[in-house]
Amino acid sequence: MKYFTELRYYDYKFLLHYPGHAFKWTISGILIVVLFFSAAEGILTDLSRNDVTNLYLYIPQMLSLLGLIISLMYYHHMEYWDRPHLAWLLLLYWIMAIIGEVLAIFRVSQSIGFNYSILRLDVGIITTILYCCCAAVEINVLHKKIVCPFSEEKIFPKDFVETNLYYMQSYVNILSNATIWWLNWLVSLSRRQTIVLDDLGCLPGEFEGKRMIEAFNKVYRYEQQNCGKRVPSLWKVYWRTHYTMIIRVCVLRFIHSALTFVGPACLGKIVMYATEYYANDIKIYSSPFVTVDEFFSNGFILVLLIFTILVIRNTLYVYLYGISTIIGLQLKTALQNLVYEKTLRLPLQSTDDTTVGKTINHMSVDVTVIQFFFTLFLGFVLANPLHILIVSIWLLYLMGIAGVVGICVLLLIMPLALKTARMQHKLQHVNMHHSDIRVKKTNELLQGIKLLKLSGWEELFASNITNTRSEEMKLTSKVAMYFLLSGLLSQALPWIIALTMFAVYSQLDTEPLTPDVVFTTLVLINFLSQPLFVMPSFAKYTIDMVAATKRLAHFLSVDEIEGNAEHRSIVDGRMDSGCLHELTEEYEMNTIEMKPTTPLVQRVQRHNYQTTHEINQLPITATAGHIETDVAIEIVNGYFSWGRSTYEAVLNNINVKIKTGTLTIVVGKIGTGKSSLVSAILGEMNTISGSVTFNGRDNRIAYVAQKAWLQNASLRDNILFGETYVRERYNTVLQVCALNADLRSLPGGDMTEIGERGINMSGGQKHRICLARALYSNTDVVILDDPLSALDVHVSTHIMENAILGYLREQQRTVILVTHQIQHLEHANQVLVMENGQIIKKGDLREIRSHNIEMYRQWKELISTISESENENENELVTKKDLGLYSGTFKAPKPCTVSPPNNWPSRGSINIQNITARYAIGLDPVLTNVSVKIRPGEKVGICGRTGSGKSSLTLTLLRMIDIIEGRIIIDGIDISKISVLTLRRRMSIIPQDPVLFCGTLRFNLDPEEKYGDQDLWNALEIAQLKDCVLEMDEQLDTIVTDGGDNISTGQRQLICLARAFLRKSRILIMDEATASVDFETDATLQAVIATAFSDKTVLTIAHRISTILDSDTVLVLSEGRVVEYGTPQKLLRKDGGMFASLVNNTE
Repeated sequence: MKYFTELRYYDYKFLLHYPGHAFKWTISGILIVVLFFSAAEGILTDLSRNDVTNLYLYIPQMLSLLGLIISLMYYHHMEYWDRPHLAWLLLLYWIMAIIGEVLAIFRVSQSIGFNYSILRLDVGIITTILYCCCAAVEINVLHKKIVCPFSEEKIFPKDFVETNLYYMQSYVNILSNATIWWLNWLVSLSRRQTIVLDDLGCLPGEFEGKRMIEAFNKVYRYEQQNCGKRVPSLWKVYWRTHYTMIIRVCVLRFIHSALTFVGPACLGKIVMYATEYYANDIKIYSSPFVTVDEFFSNGFILVLLIFTILVIRNTLYVYLYGISTIIGLQLKTALQNLVYEKTLRLPLQSTDDTTVGKTINHMSVDVTVIQFFFTLFLGFVLANPLHILIVSIWLLYLMGIAGVVGICVLLLIMPLALKTARMQHKLQHVNMHHSDIRVKKTNELLQGIKLLKLSGWEELFASNITNTRSEEMKLTSKVAMYFLLSGLLSQALPWIIALTMFAVYSQLDTEPLTPDVVFTTLVLINFLSQPLFVMPSFAKYTIDMVAATKRLAHFLSVDEIEGNAEHRSIVDGRMDSGCLHELTEEYEMNTIEMKPTTPLVQRVQRHNYQTTHEINQLPITATAGHIETDVAIEIVNGYFSWGRSTYEAVLNNINVKIKTGTLTIVVGKIGTGKSSLVSAILGEMNTISGSVTFNGRDNRIAYVAQKAWLQNASLRDNILFGETYVRERYNTVLQVCALNADLRSLPGGDMTEIGERGINMSGGQKHRICLARALYSNTDVVILDDPLSALDVHVSTHIMENAILGYLREQQRTVILVTHQIQHLEHANQVLVMENGQIIKKGDLREIRSHNIEMYRQWKELISTISESENENENELVTKKDLGLYSGTFKAPKPCTVSPPNNWPSRGSINIQNITARYAIGLDPVLTNVSVKIRPGEKVGICGRTGSGKSSLTLTLLRMIDIIEGRIIIDGIDISKISVLTLRRRMSIIPQDPVLFCGTLRFNLDPEEKYGDQDLWNALEIAQLKDCVLEMDEQLDTIVTDGGDNISTGQRQLICLARAFLRKSRILIMDEATASVDFETDATLQAVIATAFSDKTVLTIAHRISTILDSDTVLVLSEGRVVEYGTPQKLLRKDGGMFASLVNNTE
């Protein structure tokens, strides 16, 4: 007794389910209902057979019911306290209950014999069987927990160690689970305070996204391996992942639907009972106990039965809806992750199947549709047809010929409903296509919003989206109309059937309609309306779910980059491209609890990417052997393409060895395959032939892309990228990457939050942060794709000397550098010269000089020309993208008071008078008291260190940022007095970031369709792209994929140049427009621009001195102020001048 008293004070959060837990509660629930109606049978017997009350007829049943409830409380605490030996007492109770029930059956049978029409005898037999089941459960618990405790492995859930686990669905009894009683704490808490995320605690292990994803991915990989050449079936994956829960939902839905028909069955008898009850007929009973027929003919019992069934049905519905919700959420989570992982494995060049719009729809719309179907309509798949069938048969039984007519009406209208559903499906499919296009266009607009506003194209692109949205809304309206038609049919059909049946019955049947038949028929027809009512929604979501599953299956089966092919495996201790992803994924999974951020590096063993296709006229090599110990990466006979569906090689006959701890510099003109070579090394291209082999010791890679990528996190987090913070190493990386000065200017230092896509960082800052991230990482190989192009002279020199030649070499890390700055070739251990997708020369500078004298002479002449030009008063300009805080951009323009002439500006004079500008209210000015006069047709070079305000000055000319003081006058007109769109459409600007849109090359050159083909070809010729475009199959109609991924970065910049040239504006602004092109192309461009724009005003921000050799005037900015302004010759003669220091540093 003392022991039980002590247990009362234990306060456990969880309940451990013993063997047979669900079975025990199910049997007990049935037993409660049986004992309840057993007591009702006793009361009915007493009232109908005896004049004097006989308590023995129902008191034992009530005591048994009370004992059963107490036994359930006892069983609950046995699990709650985890005391299995308490089951001995329960077993004793069930044995005694069985004995007592058997004696009661024997006593009844002695008086009336084994007459199974007597309800008391039947209930006794059923109760005895249920008692035996309860006893069997206790015996099983004692066997597994006490007698043979080692027969079942004792598993202590890991969830029990969590102190903030409040989601206890798996650790409560089945009654609490079915009624969601365990969640009452949240309801109580919400009444006292506002619920925040921390109040919900953590999730149990079985509901963690990681576990759901692993289970789903495992089944999906199995389906991939066994599907042959067909597309892997997501239907099979759904089933194999959740078949137990799906079966449970379907069974519960079937029981729920079956219990629905208890009401109509009882209603007719209740009407008959009421009719007989008020007739006051004297009944003579042949048995001392109530019979089965008598019991289920009693109106009061039937009302009680309907109430009981209603409680059970509602409880079942809550329970099965909870299970359905879990299935839907788990599928949505797993599918979203599957789409996300697939996106990471797609080729860099997008196709029609992998556009941004479609991918976003897969991640949001398709998975949500699937979730809704499994949550709301899973049980209807089998239950609804069965429901309609049972009602139809019952109506036939009740109404005869009239019922046949009613069913015929149903069968005639159903095809119309199905036709409506098919039309809805067809329109929905087309509508999803328009939705994909709209999302893609919207994404393009947001990604290129800066260019659109600079060019005055907002209305053009917005109207395109509006037109697409209008088409989408028209289809949506048609889908809604068909949905309403389906709803109208489902609502009207039951009444049409009822009217038809009663009309036919009154004409054909001679027997009058009795109340019991009429009421039962009306209830059945009402029940028929329920599945018909949900049929439109059911059909809609079923159609949407089928379409979504088909779309997802197709998306998941599109070609992946070779480095992530799921079917590859380890060969001879090495790994081909398929295992790279799997090992990385495994590493991330194993460390996800300790490192919530995505690892920067890929941890792989020695591996190689080798051919899987046979291509005519291309040599196919076997797997490369073990590479030399001092070699980090080796490519043997490599032929690479951008996709598996095309065998047109982008890189040909690549043979190169990159030794450990060396610096390899890759050079070549734009479009020659430099970035493609990097992609091939990273496994981002399809290997047509040959192999790429990594040394097992050099298995971790850091990559700095040509386009900077930053997270929306603090600057420090962007550099650490999940690595442990080590102060000394971190400070060293900041110093060699020239970031200390930037940190001093940032409001929060290295804890400053970087906006989305690095919007509050300059171009140089973004590239240096990405470089710092690569340097800080503990990697063996560092691949740098042209990071110096976005840096000014001082910073570029500092980075080369301290970061690449200093820090990385001191750590003996292997470095691959892609660059156009050939002055650094003397530092390279190996130089790779690319041309037409091939390595035409390789070796160090000495070897190239001895074997390729002509090429070496050309390089020396180019470097000499640049150096001489610098000595002739030219300057090297720096880059800086605007801060990008466009809050001022979206403000309403000032009222227009001037309408400029159609040819304004006709001369191109610019007078900047004491302007002070800022990006938004509350921010410090980025330009202060700037005054500059630019003559018509003058060529002005703008330079200054990072953050000096160069790009900000050009943005003030286009009113992209707020001018809080001063004014700008162009050709005699104050720009604040004219329309913003007019201003921007009359000028041309080429921003540093090359922005292209999905569509044809013709559309990217001329979105407004103002110019003819000849004008387009002239612009391409000026931009040095004519020959390149002529070689394309479709020429001007060549499709540009999302973001221009199928075109090199340098070529993208040249297309943007051609686009600006087309406008033929009197004022042209070039903001580092040639940063990503080689020196030779840049020099040619400058010569052509000097001729083609000789009478135009040109403002140029550039890094290379050769880019602004012919500038008439140089403007030097520092901290938003003009520090020098004059001719290059004048500024060079100024002792200690900033411009002179820039030139001297370049030399």
